[in-house]
Amino acid sequence: ICKDGALTGKVAYVPHPMPFEKAMINEHVFRLVSNEQKILQKYLFCFLFSNSGQVILKANITGQAQGGLNSTNLLNISIPLPPEDIQESIVKEIEQIEEKEKSCLLQIENINQTIKFEYDNVVNSTDKYEKLENIAKDLFAGGDAPKDNFSLTKTDTFNVPVYSNGIKDKGLYGYTDIPKVTEPCITISARGTLGYTEVRTEPFVPIVRLIVLVPNELVDIKYLKIAASSLNFINSGSVIPQLTVPKVKNLEIPLPSIDEQKKLIAITICSISFTILSCMSSGGRGIDIFKRFVKLSAHRSHTY
Repeated sequence: ICKDGALTGKVAYVPHPMPFEKAMINEHVFRLVSNEQKILQKYLFCFLFSNSGQVILKANITGQAQGGLNSTNLLNISIPLPPEDIQESIVKEIEQIEEKEKSCLLQIENINQTIKFEYDNVVNSTDKYEKLENIAKDLFAGGDAPKDNFSLTKTDTFNVPVYSNGIKDKGLYGYTDIPKVTEPCITISARGTLGYTEVRTEPFVPIVRLIVLVPNELVDIKYLKIAASSLNFINSGSVIPQLTVPKVKNLEIPLPSIDEQKKLIAITICSISFTILSCMSSGGRGIDIFKRFVKLSAHRSHTY
């Protein structure tokens, strides 16, 4: 479990036997081994990875600015503990979904290859390059997370998304009430998932140095996302790799005409639409399985 920084609460599962003979972790990570007589290791991971588990982990973050988890709070967290057969059922269903997910990921990789091929054609057919600062109406980095006006879940009052550096849930950190960005833009992860880009079309608040680029009239926002995703972001920072606005603004992208940009976008949209329809027919991770299974076992003996 990542214990501090922008990725606080992120969990990973290390299978047994391990894929490596030896391994080590650093001071930013907790190693959590379950008591298999009470709880299955894979069930514990699946719960902490779920939406329900992430809400619990984030609710126990303490400290100023980025904050983090401490061992005392972590060990005092209560989680649903159904009977072993229910745990096994949960794990089995999730593993089935993961197999379907692998198929979808393969299709997505095929899309990425198609986009890369078409993008390379664009690159090879244009001699015009522009620095990101020249195609930006605004370019800045997010600050600290809201404190008093903040909620981990969306409410009538707090309905403005807060985004941080990360891929899971597109970097969603929580919700606040006053947006800082109100124009369509792309964001670039400056820490952790370095260089991950995402198009944002709704008002939001960026935090933890998440880089925001609002494009000007020279570039289509969807083309900008493709071009920025193709950049080779070079790590900077002596301890924690990170990107900065001064470094990002000097990076260059090929800039064909708007018409050529839109042709590439049209090809991309067709490929993505086909894959979405295919993946929707095979399921996904949208359903929080735990809510259903915990209700299923509610009439049986279990502890929390």
